[in-house]
Amino acid sequence: MLWGADGSACGSVETDRLATFEAITTTPDIMFGFYEPDCSCPMSSEMTTSQAASDWDSLIAPLGEKGTVLGSPSMCKQKDEDFLTP
Repeated sequence: MLWGADGSACGSVETDRLATFEAITTTPDIMFGFYEPDCSCPMSSEMTTSQAASDWDSLIAPLGEKGTVLGSPSMCKQKDEDFLTP
């Protein structure tokens, strides 16, 4: 799972995780999107819907084109979902 990306409000923690993700040289079998982009740092990745969509398109979707099975982001506010619809 890619915890967050450039669009996360979590600062250097996300920068470090993104660098680790970008250093992967093999194609994973399964990849999940961002961890709780709908909730605040530091326990979640805190991203806007537009930035998460942009980061998904540039970072996660290309793996799907290489055969990786993709899973949606993990949501924090499941009962009051307001992130995935936009």
